[in-house]
Amino acid sequence: MKTDQLRPKLVIDRFKGDNPEWWKTADLLEQNICWGGEVAAAKLTKQLKPTKVIIYGGEMPGKLIIQHKLRKTTEGNIELIKQFWKMEIPFFVVGATARDLLLQHAQ
Repeated sequence: MKTDQLRPKLVIDRFKGDNPEWWKTADLLEQNICWGGEVAAAKLTKQLKPTKVIIYGGEMPGKLIIQHKLRKTTEGNIELIKQFWKMEIPFFVVGATARDLLLQHAQ
């Protein structure tokens, strides 16, 4: 299946927030979700600014949505995408960046 056919089926919902930098203080450790590539890269480099915030998970992260005042909208730059892998997100991956995963694997 092509990516352009599969991806729309995985999008759970779209949101928009009042604060464009809300993701900098968001804590994903309490929920079974993890960041997509742009936010992970921004957190690693401390220089990049994501144009799209992607969150992977299995269900709606209600606490995160309420805490950061995210609103549902079809034009939002925040996408909640259903995780496309079969296993649960391991505890050390939730809220992690690629660097964290590499360090965990190296240990």
